[in-house]
Amino acid sequence: MLTREIAERVAAGWAARASESLGYEVTPMLHEFDEGFVLWLKELPSTMPDPGSGGRTVLDRRTGAFTMYPVLPIEQVAEMHRQRVHRKPAAPSTVDRMAQIRRRTAGRLPAPTVAAHLTPLRDRRLRRAFGAKGDQELNHHRLVREWLAAQPANQLTRGVERHAELIMLSDALHEHDAVAVASGRPLIDLPGARELLGRGAAVVELFHVREQADDLGATPATACASCTAALRHFDIPCPPPSAPAERGITLYYGCYSSGLVPELRSLVTFEDPESPHRADLRVEVFEEAVQKLRDEGGPEVFPAAWDALMRYGGVTWKGRQPGENHLVDRFDIGFYVPRCRETLDSFARVLGARLCPIGDEGPDRSILAIDEHGRVFALDQGGEWLLGTTIEEAVGTLVFGRLQPRVRDDGGW
Repeated sequence: MLTREIAERVAAGWAARASESLGYEVTPMLHEFDEGFVLWLKELPSTMPDPGSGGRTVLDRRTGAFTMYPVLPIEQVAEMHRQRVHRKPAAPSTVDRMAQIRRRTAGRLPAPTVAAHLTPLRDRRLRRAFGAKGDQELNHHRLVREWLAAQPANQLTRGVERHAELIMLSDALHEHDAVAVASGRPLIDLPGARELLGRGAAVVELFHVREQADDLGATPATACASCTAALRHFDIPCPPPSAPAERGITLYYGCYSSGLVPELRSLVTFEDPESPHRADLRVEVFEEAVQKLRDEGGPEVFPAAWDALMRYGGVTWKGRQPGENHLVDRFDIGFYVPRCRETLDSFARVLGARLCPIGDEGPDRSILAIDEHGRVFALDQGGEWLLGTTIEEAVGTLVFGRLQPRVRDDGGW
């Protein structure tokens, strides 16, 4: 159960992020009542508020759920929430909301993640779900668990059980079952789930969630191959991921294959077969890229990052197939990565080492980053994952779909 101290920390973090985004200071406000806490932001008297700003958010004391309400007197908002709680049967939560709150109050950013929007046509009420990060046990609905259990592990995307798309499904099915139990009806089965959510009965939309400077934020996202398969299992229309290209590595910018570990060299093709050994071109292009990063206020390319990029920058993997432990998907290593300084700084505080972005991965554009010690990580909607203690190990892990342990909230794995 949430305490006032935790709620105050949530409000303070919210205000700090809002102040930075708005360019002027806002003050966190909190009102405690029996079912939770009403949170809102107070602007300076000299500040002209934006139209529609100043909404009320209730943080539920028992579940940790956030609920948005219009700009109304605080006591009226509290009463509206009481009525909502008492009127609606309590449905199990797929995610551990307390774990998410602990992570946020520790200063961790939610980005990068995906927002999954589900709007059933029967009531046209929007339901939202986000990727689940941090140390928590997920409580997926029985039908989603059954689908996951039926899939070969090496054909599933890393951490797919934490993806917003599956959480969205489980939340909707949990909600249905809670109402069914309260009214004495049987729990939903697969045909019922397909009728409830599939065959045009609901609209599903996916969006990238990124830090403010990242242009990818709020743009439409593409479900990974595993989530696409799950949505189709429930008859929910979903655009397929891009068709998998022929298995192999393409090298750019005068890369040379001697930089690859032996098990990868047979998979190499060159973008420009006339100049596969132009190391001088490689250095020139990368030095220009580093200077561009500096000019734009980007991350520092420290020695471990420079070394990794000199040896593997320009590597593009285009295949998608079952791996040793996880599904293998496309990835790119290079300087042209999303703006993610705040995201990496947040993770760097956990690791105790600076991070530099070196690429992206998969249809949801996971961030690939290397730390000062040469360890390589992937940051996606399911959390942070160790790919390898060296760049060579990381590339092999991605290409062959090897085990990728999740980094815990304490920085271990």
